[in-house]
Amino acid sequence: MGFVEYIMRSGRTHDDLARQLGVSRSMVTQIVSGRKRPSLQLCRRVLIATRGQVTADDLIAEFGNE
Repeated sequence: MGFVEYIMRSGRTHDDLARQLGVSRSMVTQIVSGRKRPSLQLCRRVLIATRGQVTADDLIAEFGNE
């Protein structure tokens, strides 16, 4: 499951997830909308925050093609 799909399925708000990831709500919104790509450090935080529901392979498939 990708990061965007995780947010939609989990019912978590951008605010809640941003606080847990240590970024602004705006950053989460920009990633979800495709305007920004997460840094490697942020990807690591996503793996931890989602407790494995989003995997490294998911993040690479979603954000690593450019």
